[in-house]
Amino acid sequence: MPSCDGEIMIATQPHKVLLVDDEASVQKICSLYLEAEGFAVKALSEANNVLDEVSSEKPDVIIMDLNLPGMDGFSATRMLKEQDATSHIPVLIISARSETTDKQTALLHCCADDYLTKPFDPDELVARVTVLCRRTEKDSNFSLLDHLGEQVIEIRSQVTEALVEAQGLDNFIIEMIDRDFRKPLDAINRIARRLAGSSPAQPEIGTLVDEAEHLQALVDRLVELRRFREGEALPASSFVKLGPLVRPVISHFEEMAVEKHVRFECDCPEQGRRIRTDPDRLRRTLSLLLQKAINGDGASKVALQVMPKNGNIEFRISADSRARHADIEAVDPSNGNSDDIAMRIEMPLARHLTSLLGGSLKEETGGDGEMSFRLAVPVEPMEKNA
Repeated sequence: MPSCDGEIMIATQPHKVLLVDDEASVQKICSLYLEAEGFAVKALSEANNVLDEVSSEKPDVIIMDLNLPGMDGFSATRMLKEQDATSHIPVLIISARSETTDKQTALLHCCADDYLTKPFDPDELVARVTVLCRRTEKDSNFSLLDHLGEQVIEIRSQVTEALVEAQGLDNFIIEMIDRDFRKPLDAINRIARRLAGSSPAQPEIGTLVDEAEHLQALVDRLVELRRFREGEALPASSFVKLGPLVRPVISHFEEMAVEKHVRFECDCPEQGRRIRTDPDRLRRTLSLLLQKAINGDGASKVALQVMPKNGNIEFRISADSRARHADIEAVDPSNGNSDDIAMRIEMPLARHLTSLLGGSLKEETGGDGEMSFRLAVPVEPMEKNA
């Protein structure tokens, strides 16, 4: 299985400025003002070796004079902008040349990012460098966002591949997924949240955070399943009232059914009964089953029935797909979608936890396209309800 590197870093060092000017007085005043604002400045007196310096120093902004010994500022800027490795670095031209033709040559033909005429106000220089650094930082954030998105897609693909190859959720596969993906997911989540806090609102960041958190939750579920299987932990259970437990779940999926154009019917007359369960996990299991039913292939009607049966309370969820149009696209369980992975992980976990609590979970598929789930949960004896 391919490995995934969890060491993803965001630079926190001061912004670097490479100053190319042969006048010692200009180097001194520029360095003084920029360093006072927290920039790290390195000065060169000629541009002949500017590519090597940029390669080693990796500056965030380059300040370039035009009149230089050897290679002039026009040629140096054009060379930097023609190289893939350096074209993204903003170049601020500083020059005593104030003619419009010189500015046009620098900005249009050499692709410089800004032009400041000598003599200049050092505070204005600092302001312009700051703006260019922000632009670079924003571009870097977008690049980092793309990289993190690729990492999440790769992790999701590898989790799916591992589950498919294993054809099940044995403990070895669970340990491998936890070991290989916990660290990179933590790193992605941490960095995405930092980007969200330091950048203007970007929907892509929110999507990335949601996807990373979703995958983290799936890894947590896998570890939880392994711990229960090996007897390292037992689910907490207590007797709770059925009504307050299921009403929020029902309300949520009534809204979802409307959005999906699915008719949702609910028959829950026993809401005053008390059942023995782990409330959070029962809500999660019910939500999983209802989500699977409503999102199923062409579901037209989903029904939830809650009834006493053989000393248990049984939740029966059925989805009828016969009335839907035939052009509805089926969900391919092998396409690597996060919800599909969730089903592969959550269903065995829900089944195992229900069994530990003395109940059962069965899935049935009828030949007429109907699927149904039967979730049985122990009920408190009637004398205790009195």
